[in-house]
Amino acid sequence: MTADVAGPLVPTSQLRKATLVGRSEEDFAVDEDEADSSDSGSTSEPAPNHAPRKRQSSLFKSVQWLSEPSSTLFLASPASLPIRLLSPFSTGILASYPLINATTEAYIAPHSLHFAGKGRRTDYFLAGSDCQISSFDISRDGEGPIEVFRTIPSRRKKIVGGGVGMKGIVSTMDSSCEGILAAGTFTRWIGLYDGEGRGGNVGLFQLGKNLDDPPDVGEGKGITQVMWSSCGRYLCTAERFSGGIGVWDIRGTGKRLAWLSGRKGMTMQRLGIDIVNDDVWAGGTDGKVRVWKGLGTKEAILDCDWEIQGHNDAISSATMHPCGTVLASCSGQWPISGGLSSEDSPSSRGQSNNQGSRSSDCADDDRSSRGSCEKTEEIGPDNSLKIWSLRDKYEI
Repeated sequence: MTADVAGPLVPTSQLRKATLVGRSEEDFAVDEDEADSSDSGSTSEPAPNHAPRKRQSSLFKSVQWLSEPSSTLFLASPASLPIRLLSPFSTGILASYPLINATTEAYIAPHSLHFAGKGRRTDYFLAGSDCQISSFDISRDGEGPIEVFRTIPSRRKKIVGGGVGMKGIVSTMDSSCEGILAAGTFTRWIGLYDGEGRGGNVGLFQLGKNLDDPPDVGEGKGITQVMWSSCGRYLCTAERFSGGIGVWDIRGTGKRLAWLSGRKGMTMQRLGIDIVNDDVWAGGTDGKVRVWKGLGTKEAILDCDWEIQGHNDAISSATMHPCGTVLASCSGQWPISGGLSSEDSPSSRGQSNNQGSRSSDCADDDRSSRGSCEKTEEIGPDNSLKIWSLRDKYEI
């Protein structure tokens, strides 16, 4: 259902130019007074941090305090360059970490990054690339990984990995409250590892459809995000070219508990999700933010419980503050022929073929398997970041 409020729901702050062609990170500091303000016309200008080349991935530290500059950090992996540790309040490079292919001596740009540990203390981070997860000590500036874990035992066998392990580019990672690292690949595999990625493999399964699933349920073309519930029992998966979000109960590895339908995610662009207070928040290509309440309490195919029209373009990310009353959403996409939103723009063609890169046109096999490609309404472009006050408008 849509938001039932008195009058239209408008953002308290609207921040323009949130992303510049995938080559900069721009940070906005919004205090509580501004978030609760009724002035919807306020705008803020970002402090950009430009990269010399396109970034394969980037990640902000999940917990930050403006009073502690050492906590305001983010990682970025430019193509053909070392991984960089940066601060949104500084234009310089704090540290760099080379990840080099031992055979070609070329730099590897990870497709996923993950700060290990929760809260203030973070000693190391993980970088996911083709069939491997690398661990870096944050304090060792200029040094390579302290440990490299292969997701398959060998790449030289006739059957890659000998049929053992998880083949493909590690595209996303997340740690549970119990220290279990979940890693997803563009080949739709999920690997579970103990010790936040530094222990042994405790589970491995591939996403797929159940026998009784409708045609549009359980399908996807590569995992773009995995995220744990607060209890560490349920795992949510978001994919490219998928109309929903999968919810998996890890007690029965490979068993899908629920399917959160109606997401509007039929695109190759990464559309992020967020879980706050066991509510799943996600944006779609139609510019709407949707929420599914009570993660893990319901089974089968579930429609969203609440939605708002947030932008006039595809929403790449929507995240709720833990207080439950402030929502941040950002939108934007590559303008491509046919109206599709995609990560595979002209500047993204240098990515590995194993990533499952696709052309911007809707291929014939996609049409036969999915009916038709979903197009966003031609009402953009809307490249913006908005802060919403949901006080008295959303029931927690």
